[in-house]
Parts: sequence; C-alpha cells; structure tokens
Amino acid sequence: MDNQSNTSHLDSENKNKIILCSNCFKDEGLKFNAILIGIENDSACPNCKSIEGRKLTKELIIKLCHIFLVKGSVQKFDYGGCPLIKSNSYHYKNSEINIPPWLKDDIE
Repeated sequence: MDNQSNTSHLDSENKNKIILCSNCFKDEGLKFNAILIGIENDSACPNCKSIEGRKLTKELIIKLCHIFLVKGSVQKFDYGGCPLIKSNSYHYKNSEINIPPWLKDDIE
C-alpha cells in the first residue's frame, strides 16, 4: 500500500471517529442540537462514557458549533441580518468573544 492511500484510509478512519456525545453537554440548547444531529450508537462515549447519548464525530461537532454559535448569534436588522460569531479553525483557542460562564465547559 502506498503512502497516499494509507493516509486517505487514516483520514476516513479519523473522520468517523466518535469524540463526544450529546450527554457531554450541560447547556440544554447544545444538548438538544447534539441529539438532533448525533448518531444513534450504543457504544460508550470516549469523553463521558455515556451509552445513551447521541454520538458526535469531528465533522458533526463542527456542524453543531455552526448551528449553535454562528446561526444562534444572528443579529436581525430591518433589511437583513448577520451572525455576530464566526467560526474559524485557524483561531482555535484564540477567541475574541466573551463566553458566558455557563457555556465555558461546553465550549471547551
């Protein structure tokens, strides 16, 4: 097997790797959205060990962030609107927003 096909196999393996589940979140809004988009799977969550929570891959976590933070921060004006928060993976852990105390653990 050449390096390129080996790398693509690892990428697809990591893409489907479960990282979190809906039960990992304390915030009810995040938990609800995680349930909606999560995968039904009775394996233990690698983070919280729950078997009941809907499981989330990296791709689904990014989608959850977009739904909850970006779409959830839309400011509406008379002639349109725009989100107040934008997600950018290049600025991971270097945020310019003030996160409310009740969301700090979930955002981490």
